[in-house]
Amino acid sequence: MKACIVGASGYSGQELVRLLVGHPLVELVAVTSRSLAGKSVARELPALRGKVGDMKFSVSSVAEVLAIDGEVFFLALP
Repeated sequence: MKACIVGASGYSGQELVRLLVGHPLVELVAVTSRSLAGKSVARELPALRGKVGDMKFSVSSVAEVLAIDGEVFFLALP
């Protein structure tokens, strides 16, 4: 299943990233963050180094999220 986390830079979003990257039936295709857009997930979330490859945070605008090829979307917004 292809998953996306909208708002992945907050506590809940980070926990979702951690859980989903280790799940054998889930492919994490995108993580979004307004404040970290364009930055490396591994660099910003050191606990996930080696698990997220070269994934970068995407912009969390509605248009950008709608363009993501995902099957399930998690919202971890304030």
